Amino acid sequence: MRHPVPPQVARRILHAQDDLSSLPGLDTITPAELAAAIESSMAACDTAQMYEDVMLRHTARLRKAETIVGELSDMILDFHIFVKGDLTKIGLLLADLAPSPHTGDALPMEMTRVLLQCYSGTYCSFPNTLRCLKRFKHGHDSDVRLASIIASHLLPSQSRLELPGPTDPPPHHHPDTSMPSPDCSPWRETICEWLIDCEAFEAVPQIKFPWEDPDSSNLGKSWAALLDFFYALQGNVTKWIRKMERNGMTKIAAHGVDLFGSEGAKATTRAELRLDLKLNKDSWKALSGQEQEDWVAHLVINGSQQR
Repeated sequence: MRHPVPPQVARRILHAQDDLSSLPGLDTITPAELAAAIESSMAACDTAQMYEDVMLRHTARLRKAETIVGELSDMILDFHIFVKGDLTKIGLLLADLAPSPHTGDALPMEMTRVLLQCYSGTYCSFPNTLRCLKRFKHGHDSDVRLASIIASHLLPSQSRLELPGPTDPPPHHHPDTSMPSPDCSPWRETICEWLIDCEAFEAVPQIKFPWEDPDSSNLGKSWAALLDFFYALQGNVTKWIRKMERNGMTKIAAHGVDLFGSEGAKATTRAELRLDLKLNKDSWKALSGQEQEDWVAHLVINGSQQR
């Protein structure tokens, strides 16, 4: 249970009886659905303490983000009014909030749109801005740093204060081996079936090995995977896929082929639109908002779990 899964796999586990192609965004589930999914994935060696530790950890993380962003909501609203909801200016704020070494790196517009879930126009609503900050806030960032960065964006550009560097992440902690690790075979089997359904055969051998505990994840790696991908949209996705393969990120590479390859799931859409494969932005825009969200979640999860 301590191994993250792509969103499509989570849906399969939560709604095994449904046709995944017809499922909506599935933004929320009921407590009964969550309990049933956990029960169906339990292994004989699992303990109640193990599940309690995991749930408490994630609950604490989400509550912390909710509390910190909530306490700064008035300042965030001031910022939103100051920039008049301009998508580009909100993207500059997100760039300054990025983890090291990517702090301050300009974000491609398509990446800004996906993070804020604003897929058209040049305006982003305040609720979308607030929701984005809650979802992507660095877990080790303090309220002081977040407030200082937002405050700097409330000043004219020539009057910006020099900001403190990003908060260093805590030292690497190894999983507690005193507690038996869960048997992830049910999860790996489900992922394997999903990869085969997607014809992402290159990725299948990689799931023979359990992923790292998410506590050891490096946020910088997932942010780098996002940046690399959206830069590739402006150039050549095929070269990016080959780079992912060389870096051992086979699952991401295989799904890149699925999305953008000549035999990928979107090939028919591209053919109908008479798009050249190098017109990556047009291919990306052919995806629905939910498909874009799923792909970004997949990049974040697997990027942070890079070996």
